Amino acid sequence: GAGLDVMVEEPPKKNHPLFSLPNVTLTPHSAGPTWDNWAKAYRNGFDNIQRIHTGQAPLWVVPELRALLEEKR
Repeated sequence: GAGLDVMVEEPPKKNHPLFSLPNVTLTPHSAGPTWDNWAKAYRNGFDNIQRIHTGQAPLWVVPELRALLEEKR
């Protein structure tokens, strides 16, 4: 069996062979954080909502999404 949190190609194609294996568990980058990390993650998310509401750029944006976000502004 295997538990995978990261794949070579992300997002994986819907028909990726690993999805059909009964002894494989795939998680969407959620296997690494500890309970202590979750509070900070939620705090960062809430802070970014406030930043956007006040016209500021959000922090910690995934580089591939930054251009899309800037188009919306």
